[in-house]
Amino acid sequence: MISVFKTNISTKEKIRYATPTIDNITEIQNWNFDIEDCDYILRIESENSISKIIIHELKKIGFKCLELE
Repeated sequence: MISVFKTNISTKEKIRYATPTIDNITEIQNWNFDIEDCDYILRIESENSISKIIIHELKKIGFKCLELE
């Protein structure tokens, strides 16, 4: 399953800051950011929907995250 999120993670420095949080979510198989996109897209691959976990964990470290349909 691939989930796509709009974030405010707009720089490589912010990606480095968020990386440990994302890496600690064991359900994630693969992830990447597209900071060239105006919505600063985060793509997550996982077996099941873990959108609420992603949104919650990124919010805890100060980032906005909204799942796109």
